[in-house]
Amino acid sequence: MASTISWHFEKHPKSAVNGLQIHNERKSDKHKNARIDPEKTHLNVSSVIDHEFNHIPYTQRIDQLIQERYTGKRKPRKDAIVDVQHTLQFGGEEILNLPPEEKQAVMTTATNFLVDKIGGYQNVIGLNIHRDESNDHVHLDSIPLTNDGRLSAKDMYNRTFMKETQTQLLEHLQEEYPELDFVRASETKRGFKNGRSQADFERLKDEQDKLKRLEIEYEQQLSDVERETKQKLVETLTEIDPEYTVSKELYSEKVPTIFGHDGTEIWHFEMEYGDEPKPIKTTFGKRQVTDCF
Repeated sequence: MASTISWHFEKHPKSAVNGLQIHNERKSDKHKNARIDPEKTHLNVSSVIDHEFNHIPYTQRIDQLIQERYTGKRKPRKDAIVDVQHTLQFGGEEILNLPPEEKQAVMTTATNFLVDKIGGYQNVIGLNIHRDESNDHVHLDSIPLTNDGRLSAKDMYNRTFMKETQTQLLEHLQEEYPELDFVRASETKRGFKNGRSQADFERLKDEQDKLKRLEIEYEQQLSDVERETKQKLVETLTEIDPEYTVSKELYSEKVPTIFGHDGTEIWHFEMEYGDEPKPIKTTFGKRQVTDCF
């Protein structure tokens, strides 16, 4: 019977990492995720990384690594991506029926392989194995610092990297554990969707919906004065120079990219604002100026 693995990652600014740490380390007894079983939380595993950082918050871990290794001339932006959270989800009877210690060995093998691909443990700020949900899975939080000290999730996590890593991770597990018969999730029809258990897929969807709600709340908090100012700016620019566009640099900074583990590249910004800077006289262009300024 086949085993499957899915790899999913999401990018987060500094303002989101405290919430991630609370979830990862189960620092609260109040969980919005109904699939968490508090009676099993004691089975969760935290890595020595927490001890190495002396259990300080993720935000302080990020500040420490930036101070030690960041080589940029400018201070990172407040909304810069400073945390990339990876989720390794395992499925299939072969691996799920293993004894806990053997299952953890497989999960550790997969985690170590992924860590090597993202710059080593020097980039890892948090590592947790959750055993109190439907299926065991790994949460790995890392700071996107390149080898030359740049803070750039966009450069590190491009489409080529994602595809190559997905393929190599599967091949590595096939080589290390041939008896578990690891296959691509799409090759199984065992109740999994895109390599995830349905329960975990729903959990990730809940988290995505929560982030969307936070975005909406943020937009609602913008003052009427700010909205009016932006609208006047757009109207003035449209009248003065209908061909005006935001710079490619500014547009690129505003493109939040989320890669699905199955090779799908989802461009939320592009769906809403186009695939490149557009003249302000167009609908896409007006949205770009309104959002980027």
